[in-house]
Amino acid sequence: MKFKSSYILGLIIFILNIVLSHLFYSESNSFTLSTILIIIDIISVGILCANKKEDKKLYFIIFLGLIIRTLLMYFELYGRNIYILPNSGRDTEAFYKIPFTKNFGELNGYFLFVKILALLFCKQRLMFQFFNVFLSTLVPLIILKIFNKLELGNKAKLIGITLACLLPSNMIISSELLREELMIFINTCSLYFLIKWYKKSNSIDFIISILLLVLSSYFHSSMIISIFGYFFAYIFLNKNRTKIIVSYKTVGKLLFSIIIFIILYRLFYSYINSYFLNIGDLDYLNDKLSYYTEGNSVYLSSFAHISSFTGLIITSPIKFIYLYSSPVPWEWKGFTDILIFMCSSIFYIYPYLKFYKYKKNKLITILIIIVTIIGFTYGLSCFSTGSAMRHREKAFPYFCLLIPLLINEKGDKNEI
Repeated sequence: MKFKSSYILGLIIFILNIVLSHLFYSESNSFTLSTILIIIDIISVGILCANKKEDKKLYFIIFLGLIIRTLLMYFELYGRNIYILPNSGRDTEAFYKIPFTKNFGELNGYFLFVKILALLFCKQRLMFQFFNVFLSTLVPLIILKIFNKLELGNKAKLIGITLACLLPSNMIISSELLREELMIFINTCSLYFLIKWYKKSNSIDFIISILLLVLSSYFHSSMIISIFGYFFAYIFLNKNRTKIIVSYKTVGKLLFSIIIFIILYRLFYSYINSYFLNIGDLDYLNDKLSYYTEGNSVYLSSFAHISSFTGLIITSPIKFIYLYSSPVPWEWKGFTDILIFMCSSIFYIYPYLKFYKYKKNKLITILIIIVTIIGFTYGLSCFSTGSAMRHREKAFPYFCLLIPLLINEKGDKNEI
């Protein structure tokens, strides 16, 4: 089956989901109708994966990931009396209920997005969450296209796709009604165009990658800060040279990047200010942090009520470390913490442990810069393992590329 045929089939199934939802939805049959539509969608994806002539093993892993995430979605909704999945509760219920209490003009961010889903699929909670599951299936497909563009070895591709599909923390996040999976999908698309620009040096691709990053920041304003990592790549990265250099061309790019950032800042000032720039208002920040310092997963509680802006800056490296490595070994409280560390934290720690050895790889260096910026930005307001697990997922696609790149370098492949 040709790639274009896959798009056509996907569009047909999407329209079919909308039509059947509006024809047959009622509160009494919501579960049955949603389950039928989900089965149709899964069968369609299975057909597409089965018809792929290359990388059959990778497409099987992608399909397996879809099945597991769908089962987790059902468990998250209907198995709460047995076990409540991490991050399931206050935010997931707010994202579902609030959009139905307000008009479109009163909503923004992910609340507005859920309202649009309701317009498409009626009030089917399962379909809203399955949309996230479906996006999480598209993510490894896009990542595989990135791997192919970079001509990674089979081992690196296999490990990368396995992580993208079967990493437990990401599977759980994608099964819940949270904004993270939508942002992960948009960030993956942004990364795809960044790599496309890196390979072909087409400025249009770079602009698209920036616009997608801006779109992602609409759902959480802090994401816009990672634009500095992209600008660093645009200014200094040249795949035909072995070193990062400074020249008249790079100075010109720097000026262009500053102009673009000023334009974006002016356009999105009020939105960015509502989250990030209020960091100067310590009372505001402390009120916001009180939300994240509840429960048994709290860390760095002594930092929660800082006394100065300088103190905030000084403690930011420690918060960065905790964001990517929490729950840290010296604060483990039981088997659950050990499991989270082994199944999630190591994924984010590993590239930093290996980076120095392969720092001459320009693409690896740029990706490390991007995920470090994301880590410092989100680490600032995280004070519990639960919130850290959610926020570090926004860097998920970058790590899904970083680890295969490191493996590819270890295998003595040609420089990417």
